[in-house]
Amino acid sequence: MNTFHSYLHLSIPRIPETLKELLYELPKSIPLSKQMAQLTSDLIALKSSSLSTREIMLKTQSVLLFWLFVGEAESLCKKETTKPSHDIIEGACRFIEAHLNERVTLESIAAAVSVCPEYLIRVFNQELHTTPVAYLWQRRVLLGIDLLEHSGLSIYMIAERCGFKTRNHFSRKIADATGNSPKEIRRKFWRSRVVD
Repeated sequence: MNTFHSYLHLSIPRIPETLKELLYELPKSIPLSKQMAQLTSDLIALKSSSLSTREIMLKTQSVLLFWLFVGEAESLCKKETTKPSHDIIEGACRFIEAHLNERVTLESIAAAVSVCPEYLIRVFNQELHTTPVAYLWQRRVLLGIDLLEHSGLSIYMIAERCGFKTRNHFSRKIADATGNSPKEIRRKFWRSRVVD
């Protein structure tokens, strides 16, 4: 899916400490609202204006856009806190399980459960004591181990099915988690089956 990104850089010379704290708590990015898109378009149009008041208009419009962002981000965070955290985690885990072999980002997981990434991280840390991305890699490793033990697929094919870009990356993650290489895991499992 193609996406289009645009951003504005605003320079605010002196930010009060209370505002800094507020900004730190807010998500770094939010979905673009119609009002924000309109203000952005107006700002871009003002850049080429020949009016003598252009600079002050640009500053005023920029301040307006900044406060609109703060208000919309605060509103988004308030909506998120009304959702039960177990619903958010359950939805995120279901999304992760369904997309283990695809490119998954923190942003795509958060979008799947309609929350901002920062809030999703906070909920995962509180409930599962991990992050969504760490949970994703744990699930990929567990799936990889299961496929090593219960399938005849090649290590390369297993790595691909589990969402790893390379066999080496898969092998490294498996070794970090188990202390064994994928070949060793497979060999040990099949030896134990023969002995039983």
